[in-house]
Amino acid sequence: MLQVPSHKTRECCKHAAACSEKAKQTRDPAMRMFWKEREEFWLNLAQSYELSAQIAPSAEADAGRFH
Repeated sequence: MLQVPSHKTRECCKHAAACSEKAKQTRDPAMRMFWKEREEFWLNLAQSYELSAQIAPSAEADAGRFH
């Protein structure tokens, strides 16, 4: 099921895009690596929010069955 990205997910993706752009603009290899690592961090956080959103409804349903 396709879900609309949450506000937190969209914000993370914006930060990741900004980091990607900074990585493209720098000539310093160390700084490029830094910005690519920051981009990866933001994308991982966005993915984490998405997974949490998918798990939360099913976890709530499971909890209701045990009460």
